[in-house]
Amino acid sequence: MDDTFAKKLEELLTITLQTHQDSADAYINRGYLRIMQLEDYAGGLADLNRGLSLNPNNHYAFYNRGYLRETQFQDYYGALTDYNRAIALNPNYGRAYGARAALKYLEFKDFSGALADYNRTIELDPDDIISYNNRGLLKVALRDINGALADYNIAIELAPNDIAAYCNRATLKAIELEDYAEALADYNRAIEIDPDDPKLYYNRGLLKEYKLEDTYGAAKDYKLASEKGINLP
Repeated sequence: MDDTFAKKLEELLTITLQTHQDSADAYINRGYLRIMQLEDYAGGLADLNRGLSLNPNNHYAFYNRGYLRETQFQDYYGALTDYNRAIALNPNYGRAYGARAALKYLEFKDFSGALADYNRTIELDPDDIISYNNRGLLKVALRDINGALADYNIAIELAPNDIAAYCNRATLKAIELEDYAEALADYNRAIEIDPDDPKLYYNRGLLKEYKLEDTYGAAKDYKLASEKGINLP
């Protein structure tokens, strides 16, 4: 949707609200439009606030307001409150559990609470690759290395071309398990999937230089990383 069309839609919703001032849906829809298309985050937040005051039973709007508060305003307590409300309204809304899990993990350092939320997300959607990857990272922080490896393995089984899972598993194998050959195999596979990502070459170069003592191979990877756009230290 181009900006001109988005502005026209915003104008139409504004006209609608002039005659339907109690339309929660109109406020919420204008809020989504302002956030996702016009990058008017303050205006979008104001609209969601008004819409939710008119209809406090819209779990999806609470989730989106929480995400907006978290990512654009760094209002982590407000975001947590909104995720809690979304889950209270719809206990089977997996996306809210996943967002709350990440917030608890990254901002509140509530690892046990985050783990419970990731478990619930995966229970609701056993094919949620992102949650397996994120739960794996959390398990590393909890020093459950085998559990993290299992989560990365499942993510790869579900999505054999998921680069994040290969990179996470490679890091785990190199740092925690000291299985450098398998870590190299994972980086090789990630590069096969996306041969244009300079970070993959750089990380493989680090593995070759510091763990495999392959300085020639490392130099080649650093050169490729540089050619593909990474700024080497």
